[in-house]
Amino acid sequence: MNKLISARPIYLAILLSLVALLAAGPALAQNSTATSANELSASPRQQGGGPTDPAELEAFLDDLIEGYLEEYNIAGAAVAVVKDGELFFTKGYGYADLESGNPVDPERTVFKLASNSKPFTWTAVM
Repeated sequence: MNKLISARPIYLAILLSLVALLAAGPALAQNSTATSANELSASPRQQGGGPTDPAELEAFLDDLIEGYLEEYNIAGAAVAVVKDGELFFTKGYGYADLESGNPVDPERTVFKLASNSKPFTWTAVM
Protein backbone atom coordinates (compact mmCIF):
# COMPACT_ATOMS: atom_id res chain seq x y z
CA MET A 1 0.00 0.00 0.00
CA ASN A 2 2.81 2.43 0.82
CA LYS A 3 4.45 1.73 -2.53
CA LEU A 4 1.22 2.66 -4.30
CA ILE A 5 0.91 5.91 -2.34
CA SER A 6 4.54 6.86 -3.02
CA ALA A 7 4.06 6.12 -6.74
CA ARG A 8 1.08 8.50 -7.06
CA PRO A 9 3.24 11.58 -7.73
CA ILE A 10 4.96 9.71 -10.57
CA TYR A 11 1.65 8.67 -12.08
CA LEU A 12 0.32 12.19 -11.67
CA ALA A 13 3.42 13.63 -13.38
CA ILE A 14 3.05 11.18 -16.27
CA LEU A 15 -0.66 11.99 -16.59
CA LEU A 16 0.00 15.74 -16.58
CA SER A 17 2.74 15.30 -19.17
CA LEU A 18 0.38 13.40 -21.44
CA VAL A 19 -2.32 16.06 -21.04
CA ALA A 20 0.22 18.78 -21.88
CA LEU A 21 1.36 16.87 -24.97
CA LEU A 22 -2.22 16.36 -26.08
CA ALA A 23 -2.94 20.05 -25.65
CA ALA A 24 0.24 21.16 -27.45
CA GLY A 25 0.05 18.52 -30.19
CA PRO A 26 -2.30 20.35 -32.57
CA ALA A 27 -0.29 23.57 -32.31
CA LEU A 28 2.94 21.70 -33.01
CA ALA A 29 1.35 19.88 -35.93
CA GLN A 30 0.12 23.16 -37.45
CA ASN A 31 3.57 24.68 -37.13
CA SER A 32 5.29 21.74 -38.82
CA THR A 33 2.59 21.63 -41.50
CA ALA A 34 3.11 25.31 -42.24
CA THR A 35 6.84 24.74 -42.58
CA SER A 36 6.27 21.76 -44.83
CA ALA A 37 3.82 23.71 -46.98
CA ASN A 38 6.32 26.54 -47.35
CA GLU A 39 9.05 24.10 -48.33
CA LEU A 40 6.74 22.41 -50.84
CA SER A 41 5.70 25.65 -52.49
CA ALA A 42 9.34 26.44 -53.17
CA SER A 43 10.12 23.02 -54.62
CA PRO A 44 10.74 22.74 -58.38
CA ARG A 45 8.05 20.08 -58.75
CA GLN A 46 5.41 22.56 -57.65
CA GLN A 47 6.65 24.97 -60.30
CA GLY A 48 5.98 22.65 -63.23
CA GLY A 49 8.95 20.29 -62.81
CA GLY A 50 8.87 16.53 -62.95
CA PRO A 51 8.31 14.29 -65.95
CA THR A 52 7.02 16.12 -68.98
CA ASP A 53 6.43 13.06 -71.13
CA PRO A 54 4.40 9.94 -70.22
CA ALA A 55 7.09 7.78 -71.87
CA GLU A 56 9.69 9.21 -69.48
CA LEU A 57 7.48 8.36 -66.51
CA GLU A 58 6.75 4.90 -67.91
CA ALA A 59 10.47 4.12 -68.24
CA PHE A 60 10.98 5.08 -64.59
CA LEU A 61 7.92 3.20 -63.28
CA ASP A 62 8.49 0.02 -65.29
CA ASP A 63 11.66 -0.88 -63.39
CA LEU A 64 10.30 0.33 -60.06
CA ILE A 65 6.92 -1.45 -60.17
CA GLU A 66 8.27 -4.67 -61.68
CA GLY A 67 10.86 -4.77 -58.90
CA TYR A 68 8.17 -4.36 -56.23
CA LEU A 69 5.97 -7.03 -57.82
CA GLU A 70 8.83 -9.50 -57.76
CA GLU A 71 10.26 -8.56 -54.35
CA TYR A 72 6.92 -8.63 -52.50
CA ASN A 73 5.34 -11.45 -54.54
CA ILE A 74 2.48 -9.28 -55.82
CA ALA A 75 0.35 -10.64 -58.65
CA GLY A 76 -0.55 -7.31 -60.22
CA ALA A 77 -0.96 -3.58 -59.80
CA ALA A 78 -2.37 -0.59 -61.62
CA VAL A 79 -0.78 2.86 -61.60
CA ALA A 80 -2.52 6.11 -62.49
CA VAL A 81 -0.79 9.49 -62.34
CA VAL A 82 -2.70 12.76 -62.51
CA LYS A 83 -0.85 15.93 -63.49
CA ASP A 84 -2.42 19.38 -63.64
CA GLY A 85 -5.87 17.88 -63.02
CA GLU A 86 -5.73 15.51 -65.99
CA LEU A 87 -4.81 11.85 -66.38
CA PHE A 88 -1.15 11.90 -67.34
CA PHE A 89 -0.24 8.20 -67.27
CA THR A 90 -1.93 4.89 -66.59
CA LYS A 91 -0.63 1.36 -66.92
CA GLY A 92 -1.26 -2.11 -65.55
CA TYR A 93 1.52 -4.37 -64.31
CA GLY A 94 1.41 -8.10 -63.69
CA TYR A 95 -1.68 -10.27 -63.78
CA ALA A 96 -5.30 -9.65 -62.83
CA ASP A 97 -5.83 -13.42 -62.68
CA LEU A 98 -2.85 -15.73 -62.29
CA GLU A 99 -4.75 -18.88 -63.27
CA SER A 100 -5.96 -17.57 -66.62
CA GLY A 101 -2.94 -15.31 -67.19
CA ASN A 102 -5.07 -12.21 -67.79
CA PRO A 103 -2.92 -9.08 -67.53
CA VAL A 104 -3.95 -6.08 -65.43
CA ASP A 105 -5.94 -3.57 -67.47
CA PRO A 106 -5.92 -0.27 -65.56
CA GLU A 107 -9.33 0.68 -66.97
CA ARG A 108 -11.09 -2.63 -66.31
CA THR A 109 -9.31 -4.50 -63.51
CA VAL A 110 -10.91 -4.01 -60.09
CA PHE A 111 -8.81 -4.48 -56.98
CA LYS A 112 -10.98 -5.25 -53.95
CA LEU A 113 -10.09 -3.26 -50.87
CA ALA A 114 -11.55 -5.70 -48.33
CA SER A 115 -11.43 -4.36 -44.78
CA ASN A 116 -8.67 -1.86 -45.55
CA SER A 117 -11.24 0.76 -46.57
CA LYS A 118 -12.87 0.84 -43.13
CA PRO A 119 -10.05 2.71 -41.34
CA PHE A 120 -9.84 5.23 -44.19
CA THR A 121 -13.60 5.82 -44.06
CA TRP A 122 -13.56 6.18 -40.29
CA THR A 123 -10.66 8.64 -40.47
CA ALA A 124 -12.55 10.71 -43.02
CA VAL A 125 -15.63 10.73 -40.77
CA MET A 126 -13.61 11.95 -37.79
